[in-house]
Amino acid sequence: MPQAKGSRSQVVFDWETAYGADPSSVNGAILPFNTFGLRSNRNQIVPATITGTRNPVMPIQGNMDCRGPVTVPVDVTNFGFWLKALLNVPATTGGPTYVHTFKVPTSLLSMVLELGILDIPYYLKFNGVKVNSLSIDFGQDAELVANVDLMAAKETGSASPYDAVVAMETFTRFTMRQLTIAEGGASSSIIGTGNITVSNNLDGNSFVIGGGGIRGALPSQVVEVSGNIRAMFTSATLYNKAVNTTESSLKLTATNGTNVLEIFLPELHYQQTGIPVETPGGIWAELNFVGYYENSAEETAFQVKLTNGKASYA
Repeated sequence: MPQAKGSRSQVVFDWETAYGADPSSVNGAILPFNTFGLRSNRNQIVPATITGTRNPVMPIQGNMDCRGPVTVPVDVTNFGFWLKALLNVPATTGGPTYVHTFKVPTSLLSMVLELGILDIPYYLKFNGVKVNSLSIDFGQDAELVANVDLMAAKETGSASPYDAVVAMETFTRFTMRQLTIAEGGASSSIIGTGNITVSNNLDGNSFVIGGGGIRGALPSQVVEVSGNIRAMFTSATLYNKAVNTTESSLKLTATNGTNVLEIFLPELHYQQTGIPVETPGGIWAELNFVGYYENSAEETAFQVKLTNGKASYA
């Protein structure tokens, strides 16, 4: 029997109306992905029971911990579904070109995610899936991707798919060379690389008696916004923002025709960590930062505007 191939796998998603349960009306769609690491890990408890011999007794099945990373391409349309999972339903304006504005929400949505191994075929369905964090590295000579850390309630295997009739939205990439960056409200040409990470800080310890060993909920805690930039040291201006705890901002923008992805941190502070000299070559300032909300006009610590031709993500 031939081995199943990763190239013959697919990820299908749907939105749950109640946490941990399939919606009454199935409406699955395919999501493009690079890697899929969400999986179950059920604890095996070794009993201390004594039976009169040195043979071990049968292990006890414990709680199911479903979590793992997924890497996805940052594209014009499908990436909006990951933003919705991270930040709930956006405010949408315009037409026929629409602007979808995502901000830090009061609550999160949960998803059904199914990994289909089509060669077998075999399907692993995850319920109660939520985004714990989403991270984007930018500036490298590489594919522009997002690393998404997921947590879920349970995994169920089946020989039949969740939705037998599925399709994928039009796939058009954003690329590294389409990126521009603004620091402190002004366009910057000295930042080489960086990272932006948003974490929902999901509480995965919601196992209850009678819950069958699966999470009864995945409550979100206070959002964390953090990251780093690596900038050419051309003057002390940027570093002095760290020294003096001066508020700044970052705006990362990818533009592909009329399609635009704008990631905005309206308020942040840099961490003072010195200026290392490690080679005879150019000196770089490496600055970690933490984003927050105090009084920005956007009223959020993290905002994403996605401009495309999709009418709604509701």
